[in-house]
Amino acid sequence: MKQYLPTTIFTLAVLIIVLGVPPALANQSDTHIPGMFIGYTTTKDETHFTLGVEYTYKFDDHWGVGAVYEETEDMHHGDGIKVAVASLFYYPVHDLKFGVGIGHEKFGGKDPHSERVYRLSVAYDIHVAKIEIEPLFAIDIVDGQADYVLGVGLAWPFE
Repeated sequence: MKQYLPTTIFTLAVLIIVLGVPPALANQSDTHIPGMFIGYTTTKDETHFTLGVEYTYKFDDHWGVGAVYEETEDMHHGDGIKVAVASLFYYPVHDLKFGVGIGHEKFGGKDPHSERVYRLSVAYDIHVAKIEIEPLFAIDIVDGQADYVLGVGLAWPFE
């Protein structure tokens, strides 16, 4: 049970920070964007299916904050990984999003442990009816090694 405590505390802290963005930052264009992620994660010698949930709070036309939780069950030779990242997003133009984030990557298996992860990401929002389809590419730096995440987010924005 103790091995899960740091990850649980970190995940709760991220949710509190993201959901508790000070109202002073809110304005006419604030938007909540919950969604899910479907894609693949590649390390130096493996590529596996990744599934996740995400949330972004866009508090003006150019800035937002968010969190993502992803699982890649077969990564690291079947041991699996879980990633939780909090990010700051910059939107230089309306639908293009750059992100920088920090979080934890938890490894399962015989030697469960977690490492700090740094994430750089880029995504583009394609609006279809009331959903957003978001092709995404991210680089996760974990213990000096780069992992690559490629996939599509599906999001349901609301104000």
